[in-house]
Amino acid sequence: MFEFKALGLRFSNALVSDAKTDSLIMYLDTFKSYGINSFSVFWMGSRFGNINGFLPDASLNPVYTPRMERIIEAADARGMIMMIGGTLLGRFHGKGRPCCRRLGADPGECSRNQRSQLAPPA
Repeated sequence: MFEFKALGLRFSNALVSDAKTDSLIMYLDTFKSYGINSFSVFWMGSRFGNINGFLPDASLNPVYTPRMERIIEAADARGMIMMIGGTLLGRFHGKGRPCCRRLGADPGECSRNQRSQLAPPA
């Protein structure tokens, strides 16, 4: 039986810019030296930005695709596991409204992850 313990991080801003992508790749060896063997990057959303990795026709956005490819190649070269997520909703979308409300969902119905991103009442 093969056992594997994943110790990972989430890099929600990795696709925001070429500089952010370069910074992540530059530090992968350091993370690995501390035992981090896996990480996640998402096509949509980020903690401090609003990344949309998909076009209206559901094809991949050419702005972010080369960045994701570079991260995948860097992870592979280091033997790290990379989880690629579809969506990670940003914290706010216009006028300080939480993401769930923007999407028309009742905040009580949001997933635990989404609820944790809701701001406290003003």
